[in-house]
Amino acid sequence: MKFKKYFQEKILSARKLKHRGNNVLYKVTTENGDYLLKQYSNLYSDHWNKAKKEFEAISTLFKKGFSVPKPIKFDEVGRVGIYSFEPGRVLSPLEVNSQDIEKIAKFLARIHSLDSERKNQLSKYK
Repeated sequence: MKFKKYFQEKILSARKLKHRGNNVLYKVTTENGDYLLKQYSNLYSDHWNKAKKEFEAISTLFKKGFSVPKPIKFDEVGRVGIYSFEPGRVLSPLEVNSQDIEKIAKFLARIHSLDSERKNQLSKYK
């Protein structure tokens, strides 16, 4: 299996997930649990390392207690991030309700309230 190098435990299955976007997502099930493996695209014309910045941003948010997947491992050469797998699904616009909007507003307000140093760590160009 092509993902063996990212996991110490035995991989039981790896399933490609359907989603919109130019990255490739897999749900990887091992003897110890489920993980999200994200193979980042190489399609960024301004030459910034989106994969690394995203992993760092999620790591920062996780450490600050935000409800985001747990970052586990990042391979900069392969542009692969490993995260905890969080079950869920993408809602259609008709399914979004006021509670969903309140949750995202609170999430964004909490990001806005981070100190400047933490916000700079989330920046594309820092």
